[in-house]
Amino acid sequence: MAEHLRVSIEQENERVVRLSVARAQSAMRQAMVQESVARTIGDESQAAVSAAMANTLVHRSMVLALDHARGQQDDTDSFLDALAAAGYKNVSVDDLIKLRDAGITTEYLRSLKQYGVAPVPVDQLIELADAGCVSSSYLAEMSKLGYLASVKDLIALANAGVDPNYIKALNDAGYTGLSVGDLIRLSDAGVSPSMIKALRDHGYFASGRPSVDDLIKLANAGF
Repeated sequence: MAEHLRVSIEQENERVVRLSVARAQSAMRQAMVQESVARTIGDESQAAVSAAMANTLVHRSMVLALDHARGQQDDTDSFLDALAAAGYKNVSVDDLIKLRDAGITTEYLRSLKQYGVAPVPVDQLIELADAGCVSSSYLAEMSKLGYLASVKDLIALANAGVDPNYIKALNDAGYTGLSVGDLIRLSDAGVSPSMIKALRDHGYFASGRPSVDDLIKLANAGF
């Protein structure tokens, strides 16, 4: 099974290279047409620019394609090992490619295991990635802040724009231990740390901290 997956990754790498080369050739042809048109109308300066652009596009695309293929090839074994260690020992070829395409890395898989997030269904891993939760530092920060209870919560927070910096700023303003639901409500209403600071600076914390509902009402009123 492992050998079959390795072969599939190699085939995917070849597909990526072919696609990158095709894009490079398309970009080159477009630049060459622009060069031809410029020379026809006597614009030698634009023709030179277009010719240089064609060469640059081809070189850049080829380099990116080769780097991408080499990087994935070199990482194949460690990626499969990290998958198995995180509890994914019988991943289908299609799911394996989906994970790669979603930006799931070896380091991220190890972090998922470290913080007790994995194993979850592959579709949820991909949903995490689509929501922007694909860095090990993100998982580490959310763990420190106490918000790694479930994958669904992580996805909901990320989709609402709630990141570790937002939670830290709320904590610094005195709003600690907020529920996932309250964090999402605050973010959706546009309650910002700067708004809370302005309220505090103008004495609105003197008789007690405004509640989450009060903050949302203020934000909805344009504060």
